[in-house]
Amino acid sequence: MWNWRCRVFCSLTRALIDTDKSFRKSQIAIEYAYRFRQSRPQSHVFWVYAASSGTILQACHEIARSLQLPTYEDPKSDPCELVSRWLKEDDRTWLLILDNADDADVIFASTEFHASPATVTQIHRPLIDYLPSILNPQKSLLVTTRDKRVGQDLAYGELCVEVPPFSCQEARALLRSKVKGAADFFDVSSTERLLEVLGHIPLAITQAVAFINHNGMTVESYLTALETDKQDLTEFLSHELQDHRRQRGFPNSVFRTWKFSFDQILTQEPQAAKLLSLVAMLDPRRIPEKLVRRSIGRELDFRTAIGTLNGFALITAEIGGEIYAIHPLVQASVHYWLEQRNEKANYVSQALELLAKEFPQGKYENKETCESLLAHAQAVLNWDYVSKDDDQRYRAALLYNVATFHGAQGRFGFAYQEVSKAHNIVQKQLGEDAPGTLHSLSLLATTLRGQGEYKKAEDMSRRVLEGFEKVLGVEHPSTLFSVNNLALVLRQQGKYKMAEEMSRRALEGMEKVLGLEHPYTLSSVHDLVPVLSVKKDHKAAEQMSRRALEGGGRASLHIKQCPQFISSAS
Repeated sequence: MWNWRCRVFCSLTRALIDTDKSFRKSQIAIEYAYRFRQSRPQSHVFWVYAASSGTILQACHEIARSLQLPTYEDPKSDPCELVSRWLKEDDRTWLLILDNADDADVIFASTEFHASPATVTQIHRPLIDYLPSILNPQKSLLVTTRDKRVGQDLAYGELCVEVPPFSCQEARALLRSKVKGAADFFDVSSTERLLEVLGHIPLAITQAVAFINHNGMTVESYLTALETDKQDLTEFLSHELQDHRRQRGFPNSVFRTWKFSFDQILTQEPQAAKLLSLVAMLDPRRIPEKLVRRSIGRELDFRTAIGTLNGFALITAEIGGEIYAIHPLVQASVHYWLEQRNEKANYVSQALELLAKEFPQGKYENKETCESLLAHAQAVLNWDYVSKDDDQRYRAALLYNVATFHGAQGRFGFAYQEVSKAHNIVQKQLGEDAPGTLHSLSLLATTLRGQGEYKKAEDMSRRVLEGFEKVLGVEHPSTLFSVNNLALVLRQQGKYKMAEEMSRRALEGMEKVLGLEHPYTLSSVHDLVPVLSVKKDHKAAEQMSRRALEGGGRASLHIKQCPQFISSAS
């Protein structure tokens, strides 16, 4: 049954089947992964959630780390390229599963990022470039998708394996297997009617049964309650709450089921409703418990809320219960439910504030945290509900920190895009010479330097330095950082005399203000070494190198910023 070289599960174009298999196709892939590993105990199984470039990048980071691939910790390395090379060159048996590969642009289209009209364009390579072009019995690819065309293209034109909807018998068996109670607990007519209302969708049936079990109801009483709320449900379903993959005219029973559950949770356990609403604003996969834990004060309240959402099958726990996921259809229905209550903008604001406070700057020691939060930061930044001054401030802070992470990983095109948005916000809110505006402009200059736009980076760095000298004084740490950054871009242009003058000024200032052993002082010591080496002042260069080494100084990062942006932007 499972002897193909490359199989693609995809949905039919009918509405309910799309809703159904957004859940079932992944379950089939999971089952096949277990069978594959059982029959080949020494094989590797890799799972890539391919819904966006962010989730693909995160998955490749994890695979590269798990395989301990050479240079996987190097910020300059491309984790997707490392994994791709391993898949093509290693002789071991492996199965690669691409789940929810629905976005053709992510899979096939290159994305261009322009720092400015005159700067070098950076290309973000599509997923197809990283996939092995030759497969064999030892190298297998399994793809799940809603888009049949994407599936056929990834399978090199081979026909997809279509996942059919549940039959009446299968739906009935699923409901009976999950409802707690004796055989005479079921009323045949009520059961059939409920399955009809739910459209035989496994996910909708699972949700309904979770509600029935949680509240100690019978199938008949649940059906009665569901159908009693006709006026509210009619109003709810009269809006164009349609998945773009679905044909119009088919019943949205799954949304009806979820709305009924949401209203009950809101009434009975408002903390759980609050948590669900916040989670729905994030990327649906790999939601760290640490991220959402702070949204509810007491530990007992949080555990109760998580238990309720798990009990209703609205979220699922992964990796020891510390990572959660919400099904995209549940997420979509929560969005609409909140819109009807005029509360969506409020939860967008909460999610934005949460990510702004939790997403750190892109230093080496923060790499793992940044990777785990990147997809969620991108999801929150995609919302356009932000309008209040506080929201804009948090948005700018999050954009800035995401930019520092992209820059530290050598993705300067991404970094430029994000920090440009941050700079526009703070410039409008605070003015040209505000510290927050100058910090964002400094990072903008650094991303230009990373792309080789040295002249523009120099001009911008001088503007930053003049601003900090004027606003904060010549000995403020932010001013000294600006001096050091200007020295770096001067050095990269071969202007060694001016670079040395700036480097010495920065070093002397940091020694005075921060102390001889401060990490930033030692970093400035390290940055002076290349200038001395060019002058062939090897003795002085050696002394500086020893000082940096003995003091624990680390090599200069691509993104070197004074970590004061959030406070100064406020």
